[in-house]
Amino acid sequence: MSSGGQLRLGMIKHIFLDGTTDLRVIARHMRRDKPALFGLAIVALVVSMALFADFMAPYDPSVQDLTKRLQPPSFEHPFGLDEFGRDMLSRIIHGARVSMLVGVTVTTLALVVGMLLGVLSGYFGGKVDMLVMRVADIFLAFPGLIIAIGFVAVLGQSITNVIVSLVLVNWPGYARVVRGQVLRIRNIEYVEAAKAIGASHRSIMLGHVLPNTMSPLIVLATIGMGWAILAEAGLSFLGLGVKPPTPSWGAIISSGRTYLIQAPHIATISGLILALTILAFNLVGDAIRDALDPRMRI
Repeated sequence: MSSGGQLRLGMIKHIFLDGTTDLRVIARHMRRDKPALFGLAIVALVVSMALFADFMAPYDPSVQDLTKRLQPPSFEHPFGLDEFGRDMLSRIIHGARVSMLVGVTVTTLALVVGMLLGVLSGYFGGKVDMLVMRVADIFLAFPGLIIAIGFVAVLGQSITNVIVSLVLVNWPGYARVVRGQVLRIRNIEYVEAAKAIGASHRSIMLGHVLPNTMSPLIVLATIGMGWAILAEAGLSFLGLGVKPPTPSWGAIISSGRTYLIQAPHIATISGLILALTILAFNLVGDAIRDALDPRMRI
């Protein structure tokens, strides 16, 4: 086999074996971490709600019954009814679909963009590094949610614009983490050896540098999911998220604040569900961080 073929084979083994080892370490740590198991159960429940909302919701979330508006929780409607007589449990279940769609899409796109720009910045350095990092500094100089509000206000109210705005404010964090890892890795012996046998920059970045930056990215992405869900809820709370009557946790909380005295269940239950979901992602992220940190394992 040629040296190029051996290098590609080595890259595949490196990525596969390292990924498998990390997953085993994470799974073994999770089994011993009760808060992480609790968080994982909540995450699994929210994902199930998002995937199977049509089957899990007991009622159509858009059907109104004004004769029963603001009805408190009961056996027939465990989470009560909202100001239009819509079933709260059904709306919260369908609202999970919006939250997970935004969370997964924003985290994935921001991770990909930040990862690619971070690798280029750290590997090549010089003008590339300066350009990428100065743009990242501009975004990081302002609160992310404030920038997102400005983008959505300019682009218009829609779930697509929410996703675009949150990706724009979220990628710099991933880019800075990846850049820091690449600066540490790019002069290690196996990278120098790959350069010595004539491997291309693309092969080195994808096969040797990038796989060794994945551990902190997994932790950051897990916690970033909670941030994206909270940001979407915040934008919907301000009326800049998804358009009514599409259920959204933030919009439900916003509409429920008007009826805090008459029907506190509307805002309270939705707020607790949102807080519990974000807590669950943070617990899982903390557990993954501890599992991948050699000092914590010791």
